[in-house]
Amino acid sequence: IPGMHRAENLMGKNVVSQQGNDLGSIDDLVISENGEVAYIILSRGGTLGMGGEMVPVPWEAANLKRGADDQLTADITEQQLDDAPTFDDYAQIGSESYEQEVHSYFGTEPRTGK
Repeated sequence: IPGMHRAENLMGKNVVSQQGNDLGSIDDLVISENGEVAYIILSRGGTLGMGGEMVPVPWEAANLKRGADDQLTADITEQQLDDAPTFDDYAQIGSESYEQEVHSYFGTEPRTGK
């Protein structure tokens, strides 16, 4: 579907930066109460629970694009993810202060209607 992504085609896909650096793989999508994708959850640095970490990236910050080779490219850098807020429990994402922290870090605005 031009200009759209199907969730099943995103899950587990590797994501690279515009420079071609590996950013991680999509572990999950977080949908807001108003039905919009709020975050992509990138799994980085190994297997979750075994030294890996989860990074919530606001959908607007990621701006995912599918390349000709079916690879996903995001408008974020490896350095941004190295310093980005991470989480261990999905309950953190529901916290208003954590949501502010994530959006402030990526320079996006929190959506209304979580």
